[in-house]
This record gives sequence, structure tokens and C-alpha cells, in this order.
Amino acid sequence: MTTVYNSILEQVIAATAEPLIVVRIDRPDWPVLLANPAFGRISAAEVLKRPFADVVEEVAGRAIAIEVSEAVRLQQETSFPVEAEGREYLLVLKPLSLPGQDAARFFVALWRVGAADGTVESAEMHQALL
Repeated sequence: MTTVYNSILEQVIAATAEPLIVVRIDRPDWPVLLANPAFGRISAAEVLKRPFADVVEEVAGRAIAIEVSEAVRLQQETSFPVEAEGREYLLVLKPLSLPGQDAARFFVALWRVGAADGTVESAEMHQALL
């Protein structure tokens, strides 16, 4: 596989419409390393270097934060339905490993928007396009 430069990956992540954060889980408190601009739609707070569980709790509530923490501890890829800023999302967690390592050192958390989300006009437009 061809090497992809960090700056290219950062630009791709920044351009992604779905809110996402990257967390380092081999450090205490699982600090947030990266948050794309779309994450600002669901959290106005600065999240970089903050504990992942605190960020999830602020966005989705304590009960989800506890479930997410357990999934990260077990290094499970999973998802949770959540509501943030009046919208429904699917919070998707995925462990990320470096080549040659068995255990994940990073996790990505994506807040995926459902197809039914949006205004009536956009739903009608979506249906017309289908």
C-alpha cells in the first residue's frame, strides 16, 4: 500500500461531514487527539487533550459514556444510538491498530447521521433523487 502523508489524512478528516474524533487509548484518561470541524456541530467545547469519557458524557450523557468506556476497555467495534443537539446519531466506535500490533492504541468515534435526518425538504429531495 502506498504511504499516505499525515497532512493528506488531516485534510480528508477535516473535510468529512460526519463529526468524528480520534482518541489515544494507551494513555491515561484516553485523551482526544483529533476532532474534525464537523464535531463542532455537536459540541462547542474545546475537546483536544480532554478525556474521551468526559467528551462523550457532555455530548450524549453519562449512561452512554459508561457503555462507550466499557466498549473501549474491551477494544470492541460497536455502535450506540444517541441524540445530540436535537438530532439522532449512531455513535460508531472503531479500534485502530498500527501495523504489527495486536492491541489497538487508538479509537475513532464517528457520529453518523441517519438517512431520515434533516428537513422535510431534504427528505423529499432525497426521495425524488431515489
